[in-house]
Amino acid sequence: TSHFKGRADLVKDVAHAASAHGFRFTCHAEAKRKYHRAGARLARYGIELPFLIKWPDKRLRQCLSPPLYGIELYEGIRQSKAVLNNFTDLSVGFHSNMRIFETIGNGTPLVTPKGVYPEGLEDGIDYLSFKTVEDICKHVARIKAEPEAAHAHAQRAKARMARTFSKGRQYDLFFDFASRLV
Repeated sequence: TSHFKGRADLVKDVAHAASAHGFRFTCHAEAKRKYHRAGARLARYGIELPFLIKWPDKRLRQCLSPPLYGIELYEGIRQSKAVLNNFTDLSVGFHSNMRIFETIGNGTPLVTPKGVYPEGLEDGIDYLSFKTVEDICKHVARIKAEPEAAHAHAQRAKARMARTFSKGRQYDLFFDFASRLV
């Protein structure tokens, strides 16, 4: 079982695995030289800081497509067979980002790192988790082999999310909290 070190390694490993297994993999991210100069300069002196991303190598740049925003992002999510999520923050204990809610909310299967997620989200019910690239490949293979089951699973997760994270429920929880303060 191979483990990956960071986002760039994950993208390269998944792209290689996708090619080997006949899956199409697209990574929507932006990489501009001007944002990476500081990281590259320090790396030349042997200083590796994980939050200063170096300019991606050629193999990684071949996997990148332009980032998606707004309606384009939601359309891209809905048209995908699955969305692979990863995190940009340094929190290793708790996982949460908008991609989780955007993907589940658009009714698309979500594959995301194992970890602790917001209350109301459960592994295997709302999303599929991974520790390794092999886990990702198994999830994607199952999604491709059983697209109707994957779609039904994603629709159940979407309905569950709408109930769990609705504005009405948020209001009720806030009202309960505020009433205990008095």
